Amino acid sequence: MARFAGRGAEIVVNYLTKRTMHGRYAAGRQCAATPAKWLISEKSFRGTGFCWYISLPNAGGHRTLQVATRNCFGIQTRLCRSLVGERLVLIEALQTSLPRAISAFRRTVFITALGAIALALPVTDAQATKEQAALSAPAASDDAGSVKTPTVLSKRDAELYEQIFVVQEQGRWKDADNLISRLSDDLLMGHVQAQRYLHPTAYRSRYKELKDWLALYADLPEAPTIYKLALQRRGNATYPKKPVGGYVNGAGYDYEDIRPYYHKSTKSLSSAQRSRVSVLKRRIRQRIGGGWPTGALEVLEALETKRLFDAYEQDESRTSIASGYYYFGKPDLALRHAAEAAKRSGKYLPQAHWTAGLTAWRLGKMDQAHDHFVALTKNDYASSWTRSAGAFWAARIDLAAGRFVEADKLLQMAAEYPRSFYGLLALRSLGRDDVFDWDSLALDENRANKLKLDPHGRRALALIQIDRREEAEQELRKAAASDDAKLRRAALALADSANFASLTMRLGGYIAQKTGEVIVNALYPIPPWAPEGGYEVDRALIYALMRQESGFNAEARSHAGARGLMQLMPATASYIGNTRYRGEKRAELYEPEVNLSLGQKYVDHLLGQNGVDNGFLQLMAAYNGGIGNLGRWQKALKDNEDPLYFIESIPSRETRLFIERVMANLWMYRSRLGQDSPSLDRLAAGKWPVYQSQDLGAGDDGLTAER
Repeated sequence: MARFAGRGAEIVVNYLTKRTMHGRYAAGRQCAATPAKWLISEKSFRGTGFCWYISLPNAGGHRTLQVATRNCFGIQTRLCRSLVGERLVLIEALQTSLPRAISAFRRTVFITALGAIALALPVTDAQATKEQAALSAPAASDDAGSVKTPTVLSKRDAELYEQIFVVQEQGRWKDADNLISRLSDDLLMGHVQAQRYLHPTAYRSRYKELKDWLALYADLPEAPTIYKLALQRRGNATYPKKPVGGYVNGAGYDYEDIRPYYHKSTKSLSSAQRSRVSVLKRRIRQRIGGGWPTGALEVLEALETKRLFDAYEQDESRTSIASGYYYFGKPDLALRHAAEAAKRSGKYLPQAHWTAGLTAWRLGKMDQAHDHFVALTKNDYASSWTRSAGAFWAARIDLAAGRFVEADKLLQMAAEYPRSFYGLLALRSLGRDDVFDWDSLALDENRANKLKLDPHGRRALALIQIDRREEAEQELRKAAASDDAKLRRAALALADSANFASLTMRLGGYIAQKTGEVIVNALYPIPPWAPEGGYEVDRALIYALMRQESGFNAEARSHAGARGLMQLMPATASYIGNTRYRGEKRAELYEPEVNLSLGQKYVDHLLGQNGVDNGFLQLMAAYNGGIGNLGRWQKALKDNEDPLYFIESIPSRETRLFIERVMANLWMYRSRLGQDSPSLDRLAAGKWPVYQSQDLGAGDDGLTAER
């Protein structure tokens, strides 16, 4: 049990464990003044930090880790240099299960291999207060304060509606009319009539029926389809009422704060000249994509191009050419062109700074690389992910150069984007693990009442009651489009409660985009499905892949033909499942249990392949780009042992983004599930992350079971 009395007070933490972190505890220097304690202190930096005192007595055959933390300054540099690659962990075992306590109430002092220094870095009073509150509070249950999804139909009406929808699907209109006559609540009659009027084979609706329906139900989700059909059958009759109200489209969309730069050429060009500009830009892209950046440069430097392109357009193409040179192994040319573009148009072209920074790093020109990375942190047109990446890479340079205070500031900047790949790495490097509030957006009584009073919300509740999930989801999309913030949150709460994983994620992104409020558990929902036979690969990994591949949309299909939650190609599914998924059988790949079963078998298959060998980054590269491409990329980068540089040097932009987003998803789901993230620890330490199961073989002691 832990004592926590606020900032400046002593914290005493006890945690009984059967193993050491990664096989051993950090070594230290014994302090004569405090026997049996290991001391890390003495050298101070400006700002307020933490001193860590670690004792390792034995107790009943188990090792007990005690950490006493006092409000004081800094760390001892010389001592920390002997601790490269080690971690010191502060765990508070509060009133919660032990596995959750291990992850949910932990602070880490991470000792980076780059700077050979433990980052017991200063935090602001506000940050400390927030962290202390998180540490001192018991873990919240995911259904804390929630109520059972309310029913709005009587049992009799619910049964009648269920029967009505079934018989209408079969085209049995007289039976349906008989059941309708027995209803006492007409709440869902708009949906009932829409099902009849839009039946593909058994009913031909008349214009008057459609017009009358729109007069009553123009706010229903089916209204646009009914309206379109009504116009086709209108003849010379008066126009019907138009559909009303908004609708939140899309599936599984996450919000990312980015302000794209829309450029309008400063050249006064004719229509023919503008068409020619498009042709030249396309030719440059094609030559770069074909592995011929020099050919693209020839097009850019032609007199015609210089005459038609303004300065920004030239630098935009030059940046793309520089990227081509970088990924095709010509760093000198890449740096020359990227730096030139960044100097003139870097304010509007963050990619120019990014390419220049990576290339300068590769060439060992660290001061130049640092300047470009820092420029990214201040770029208004860079995404949050790019700004975080720039800050983290600049911090790496400062750490290697011994500029620890500067590195601290940059890591704090990277951590301002906590759900990004580099933001999560920065948080772990700073020892700030508990920054996410996983309290569920509960469907409490107030939100349930809000839904009951709204037409869309009330119909959604009724449709969920009779298991008409597709129509219920459509009604929630209508409700969420409201200007009423409380109604939006209530719709999100119901979507989460009813296990609409894709809609929950979509509405979480919609609310973040509209208001700036990030409801983190909505953006990382727990899907209701499981593979046939259960999970054999960690849930967090499968959730992470699903989130990126399909946004939890079971009906997702890519332009290439990949299907379902994990976006499996029929050929891949056939190989893994020993069944030919051709013709009508391909539809089975949209079934969640089938798709997840095949998907996790494919993941397990890839983990055992030569070149992957249980490596997380290699797994992601192979899953997205193919095992053959992974081998080629590894061969081209065999002389570089830096895992982050490996990611950023993969020629495929899609694969680079895929790796970073799935890894970030994985770490977020580890956090939500109350699990440890050894892959995050290793990557933050500059080591290659490997798959270590946190689901399989994990007992009550929360031990990590390696695959």
